[in-house]
Amino acid sequence: MHTTISDSRNGIRDLLDHVIASYQEVDGRFATVGGLGRLLSLYEQLQHEVDRVSYEEIDRMTAAIRRLIEALLEMDYDLRRVNNVKLAFDARHNGGPTGDR
Repeated sequence: MHTTISDSRNGIRDLLDHVIASYQEVDGRFATVGGLGRLLSLYEQLQHEVDRVSYEEIDRMTAAIRRLIEALLEMDYDLRRVNNVKLAFDARHNGGPTGDR
């Protein structure tokens, strides 16, 4: 029975060594940000800050941006129409096809 306990301890020790090595490997991947603990802290901070923004606030901003885009598109359309009129007048003034008649 002594051999079984010893074998069991070695198995547990091997498993523990494997778990520690795996954790160190994962932790090492995040060394550039200060390790896994720092990464988790940053995650919690980010989650806290994101929680401070409501869905309603995001919806209001999105709607305002949509209205702004629509207004800018209307302005663009109007300016293109003015440009086309100006081109037509310039063509007439400079003896273009419509100015010959």
